[in-house]
Amino acid sequence: VNERIRIDRLEQDISYDRCKHLLKRYDLSANLGYMDFKQNDIDLSSAPMLRMSKLTYQILSSIDFRVIKNRRISNFELMHNALGRKNQLLIPEMNYSCPMVYPFLSQNNSLKQHLINHKIYVATYWPNVLEKCDKKSFDYRLADNLVAIPIDQRYGEEDMEYMINLICKYA
Repeated sequence: VNERIRIDRLEQDISYDRCKHLLKRYDLSANLGYMDFKQNDIDLSSAPMLRMSKLTYQILSSIDFRVIKNRRISNFELMHNALGRKNQLLIPEMNYSCPMVYPFLSQNNSLKQHLINHKIYVATYWPNVLEKCDKKSFDYRLADNLVAIPIDQRYGEEDMEYMINLICKYA
């Protein structure tokens, strides 16, 4: 059971056919690529483990991850400085390596939909909790009210200010 996987023995993936959603995002809009994204998710969930494709390797090799990390940290700090007092989730000072989102726990469970209505995609984590847990439990509240605010490298200070203003007016 503790068997190690030899990457060099895995068959190499071919990934060009799973890029349609990314290309639609740039050419059209994120919304128009979403169904392709969902289909990729379904397809990948049953796919075997494969070695990284040549395309994926080339794309990842061209990324400056230091710049991405710095932008994410900067965006996280902007969000936290503006929203920290309104956030029901106490976020201690931490030495984070690279935050994925700014976790904002709101008392208003319609904030997610408000942001989505303004074309700000916020992921919903743990949807199964909403089906399995008591509505009065902390787990349910966290799954229902946690807004995973995007802070990734696509966004700059102006984008963060736009999201902050939307949240402050609504939350």
